[in-house]
Amino acid sequence: MIRNATVEDLQEIVRIEQASQSHGWTPQQLAEELERSNGHMLVAIADKSVIGFVVGWSVAQETHILDVAVCPSRRRTGIGRALVNALLRACGNPVALLEVRASNGAARRLYESLGFQIVGKRENYYKDGEGALLMTLDSTNPEVIFLGKG
Repeated sequence: MIRNATVEDLQEIVRIEQASQSHGWTPQQLAEELERSNGHMLVAIADKSVIGFVVGWSVAQETHILDVAVCPSRRRTGIGRALVNALLRACGNPVALLEVRASNGAARRLYESLGFQIVGKRENYYKDGEGALLMTLDSTNPEVIFLGKG
């Protein structure tokens, strides 16, 4: 099940973030996202526990995907895909954008399977100096299936 995140979910969200990102979001930053008027934070739930989450903003008819993380033991089971699709539906915008670590092949494959395309690179984007690939999904492009199946 995927639903809106609540304050009660924050401890589990922080745990997943820390297990997923060496330079991830702080607990304070994650808490602030729950209050953002143009923001969405969704969680995937299994056995009454948070097993993944996604954070995004809706800005100027664009969805900005900011963070996607899944419990290490639940990766490659479709949870990340379901979270991204749920965020795209919740925002309802024709264009989606994100940055992904150049070295994160698993995430890149997920986004590419949903129709995202690499459109640029940001050098030294992350705190550790690694670059980010810019990816977009444009539902107005007839060659793209928006809100990918699955």
